[in-house]
Amino acid sequence: MSGKHFSEQETAKVLTVAGSDSGGGAGIQADLKTFTALGVFGGSVVTALTAQNTIGVQGIHTPNPEFISLQLESVLSDMSFKVVKTGMLPSVEIVEVCAAAFRKYEITNLIVDPVMVATSGDALAGGREWVRCVKQHLLPLALIVTPNLTEASRFVGRPIRSERDIRVACSEIFRMGCKKRPHQGWSHTRKESFRLGGEFGLRCRRNRHSIRWQKLPCVLEAAA
Repeated sequence: MSGKHFSEQETAKVLTVAGSDSGGGAGIQADLKTFTALGVFGGSVVTALTAQNTIGVQGIHTPNPEFISLQLESVLSDMSFKVVKTGMLPSVEIVEVCAAAFRKYEITNLIVDPVMVATSGDALAGGREWVRCVKQHLLPLALIVTPNLTEASRFVGRPIRSERDIRVACSEIFRMGCKKRPHQGWSHTRKESFRLGGEFGLRCRRNRHSIRWQKLPCVLEAAA
């Protein structure tokens, strides 16, 4: 569907740049369903294919960075997206091509979900060089960044164990270049979550009986 056929009165368009979850509960599948539920048109750039279910991640296939760059060029050159959201960017090279495209097309409403580890515990990205690359190239372009506690601890280089730790880490990540303070952290224990806005915190308890909770952060970040 060409952007030439969209009128100014058409629904706002949002782009997700993320991995595919074959289980349908996270990644581009969760993003696109959330966009639709909120009444916006969703586009997608697929950065990885996963064999994944509610138990874990059984395999990952990563397209070459040149093809991801081609996807980005294709949609950004043709369609006017109000917001772009990133999810799983599995390599340094993919982070770099995404950042280059966002700079080229002057994407100002960029939401960065720095996906490193699936809720099941399976590693998706997040080596030392990858963290350095995201901090250098992606965070300075971001309007909002939504790390969970594990991801935030990688950015600041130390464990995060308390609400005070979260506030301090949010301030540090904010100074890395994003326009607004990081606004939520999800506990890797799956027992509780912290949601932060500015200097205020709200603590809430997860439903320990739900086996589907692990996908909720993807939905909330897409809804942002």
